[in-house]
Amino acid sequence: MKSLTANNSAAGSLPHVALTVLMVLWASFSAMAAAVIPAAPNPPRLVNDFAATFTPEQTAVMEDSLETFARKTSNRIAVVTMNDLHGLEPMEMAYGIGKKWGVGDKKHNAGVVILVKPKTAESSGKVFIATGYGVEGVLTDAFCNSIIRNEMIPHFRQNDYYGGVDAALKVIKPAMKGE
Repeated sequence: MKSLTANNSAAGSLPHVALTVLMVLWASFSAMAAAVIPAAPNPPRLVNDFAATFTPEQTAVMEDSLETFARKTSNRIAVVTMNDLHGLEPMEMAYGIGKKWGVGDKKHNAGVVILVKPKTAESSGKVFIATGYGVEGVLTDAFCNSIIRNEMIPHFRQNDYYGGVDAALKVIKPAMKGE
């Protein structure tokens, strides 16, 4: 009987050990993710073309459009292109950028990050739209996936990254206007 009790208590502690291991792994991953997410630009910008995907004119037009939208609505949309996601999934990188950079104000959390990793000879392209809590009612995951599939990808397939992001913004901005 004594050995049965010992086995039961060992089995009872197994979930605690597994939970502890998961917590340690999650903390390690969170620290790694924080290390690879780029620092917020200084001065702050809404278009951050780290992959040099857009022309200077395209960047200026998009930046002006997003700044005007932010002033009129208090909602923020950041566009970020990167050549390397440093082992993170697009969702992890996009939400990490949104959190680290503070996209959208803290009171309403009405921010969006459009992340684009252009296709290269060595890797496939990636795209993700991360939404803050303040706009997820109108920009649901299903709606964002539809925007990616129907508005962005057709342009991206023709190496028109600006056209894809611009097409997405033409859908996202009206949806966010009332939020």
